[in-house]
Amino acid sequence: MGNTTARIKAHGKDFEVLVDLDSALNLRKGLNVNIQNVLGIDQIFTDHKKGLKAADKDLIACFGSSDVYIIAAKIVKNGEIMLPLEYKKAQMENKEKQIVDFLARNALDPITNRPHTPERIRSAIGQA
Repeated sequence: MGNTTARIKAHGKDFEVLVDLDSALNLRKGLNVNIQNVLGIDQIFTDHKKGLKAADKDLIACFGSSDVYIIAAKIVKNGEIMLPLEYKKAQMENKEKQIVDFLARNALDPITNRPHTPERIRSAIGQA
C-alpha cells in the first residue's frame, strides 16, 4: 500500500518510525514478519517530518535498549499506525459491501415478503 508513520508516546516523549503499511499491519496482527522489512528507514525519530532523530539516552530510558529493530517492533505493535485516507476509504467501502450483502441475503421487505435489493439497501444507507 505504501509508507506511513507508526508512533508511540513513552515517558512524555514522542517516538516515530517510518514503516511499510502492509508489513506493519501484518506484524501487528501477529504474523511472522521481519522487522527489517517493515521499516522504511532504520532510524527512530522524535519528529520524522523535521528529521529530528531520537537520542540514544532517551531510547534507553524509555525502551531499555538503543537497538532500532527492538524499539521499532515495540512501536509498531503497541503504538499507533497512521492510516492513509485511501486505506481508510477502502476499508469503509469493504465494510459497507459486507453489510449490504448480509442485508440483501437476510432481510425481507415486510410489504412484499421479498428480499431487499442491494441497490435499495445502498440507497437507504446513503440517505441515512
